[in-house]
Amino acid sequence: MKSKAIEIFVSKTEFVKEIYGNYDYFTLLIPLLEDAYKYNKLTFSRNLYSNISKEIKQRLELFNSMESDNQLNYIENIASNLYEFRNILNIVEKYDTDQDFINSEIEVYLNFREELAK
Repeated sequence: MKSKAIEIFVSKTEFVKEIYGNYDYFTLLIPLLEDAYKYNKLTFSRNLYSNISKEIKQRLELFNSMESDNQLNYIENIASNLYEFRNILNIVEKYDTDQDFINSEIEVYLNFREELAK
């Protein structure tokens, strides 16, 4: 019942993206990701993860493209996005069954972390 409620909630609130934007909308859904995976909604869960991670990755790519001096102005945002990415990745590692998918996402995370640490 809870998994169905999550699916309904996500489908009924998609209009909010137009108001808040994709990044804010999808990152607000992070708390629902683990429950979606727990209740064996693999396709829905993976799609939700992909939408959330896409927004975080785009933000990290933006930070990564900045000059080092400018990155210092956004250090808290960068750290927060890396933390969010690691958290949702932990959920995927715990519940997803596709090891290739998991490994590719870990590699993306590690690349971002390495690039932004420079």
